[in-house]
Amino acid sequence: MTPDVQRMSLERGYQREDETEPFGYRDGLRNVRPSTRRPHHVFVHRDGNELDEPVWADGGTYMTYLKILQRPEQFAALPDDGARDATIGRLKDGTRLDLVGRGIEPHDESADVPDGLPPTSHVRKAGPRGPHDDNQIFRRGLPFVETTEDGQVRIGLNFCSFQATLAQFDVVFNDWLMSRQFPPQQSGADPGVDASPRSGPAAH
Repeated sequence: MTPDVQRMSLERGYQREDETEPFGYRDGLRNVRPSTRRPHHVFVHRDGNELDEPVWADGGTYMTYLKILQRPEQFAALPDDGARDATIGRLKDGTRLDLVGRGIEPHDESADVPDGLPPTSHVRKAGPRGPHDDNQIFRRGLPFVETTEDGQVRIGLNFCSFQATLAQFDVVFNDWLMSRQFPPQQSGADPGVDASPRSGPAAH
């Protein structure tokens, strides 16, 4: 029989007091608030949407983990701050690019789809809103810095999310971030994958 636990490892990260990720941008700004909405998205509800879950899973949650390597040298090589902001879809202080000067906090942003953002920006790919607004996950990103055996320094995020079903994470990661066809464009062109300079998950 295959053992339930096949491998264990320890990953280390840190939390920055300014809540920024390694590129210097505020992170997790539209995370599910600790209110009645968080339990709805995070925990299994057999009397609600997760009817096929076993009895023992009721009230539990699914956790996903990704070790995401980031490429700061590629990010720094972009032409200017405007190009870097366009890659993320926000200013470093968290202001969404199509809302600059309006004084709107991220949690108060409209659920309307932000079509004014570059289609491959991280905000446009990871948080399209509109009819997708009910597909949300509760996540935490802990930056890490490590040295490889050959002396190379690597940085990135230890990404962990919690959701009532793994389908919620699958939609965000595979159908949105990594899909070359999302979001669909009126011209019919493929926008491409998330533009954030990273090498993808190193582990999950």
